[in-house]
Amino acid sequence: MEKQNKKNPTKKAKLYVFLIRWWCAGAVFFFIGWGTTAGSRTSILDLVVLLAIVMGLFNSFIVNPAIKMLFNIGKQKEYKDMTVAKRVMMRLKDVGVALVTIALISWIYDTVNVVAIQLFNLSNQAVFLPTEPLLFGLFYALIMTLGGYVIPKILTRMKVKKS
Repeated sequence: MEKQNKKNPTKKAKLYVFLIRWWCAGAVFFFIGWGTTAGSRTSILDLVVLLAIVMGLFNSFIVNPAIKMLFNIGKQKEYKDMTVAKRVMMRLKDVGVALVTIALISWIYDTVNVVAIQLFNLSNQAVFLPTEPLLFGLFYALIMTLGGYVIPKILTRMKVKKS
């Protein structure tokens, strides 16, 4: 497989990255959301924070390096050339991104359930759209993919306005 440019990955590579992120997010939710007591507790904040920490570290140590090695997508600086402070900041950034993403997913589930309850006159205890790994992974991959396109465009426009 020929090396691809970071700036211009192929559509096939983008699809593979999407599928990898989808599967990995679903797997993490399966083990954390269904396999621990955090998934069955009433505090959604505990679940969101625990999922964000695990998802951020999983992405940082496993998913992102695998994507970089498979498709040559991502930062081109070698990991061993980074200082310890940069490595720590990179890990914290990944956890922060996961926290924001999972908070958005939680908001999506909550909004869909509230709207469905109002729309279909269900009881307040009803759960129209339960949280499960496949849909969670799909939401996660969609938000990460859209964020990968939208955020750089916003940053580029902000730089243009400052100039």
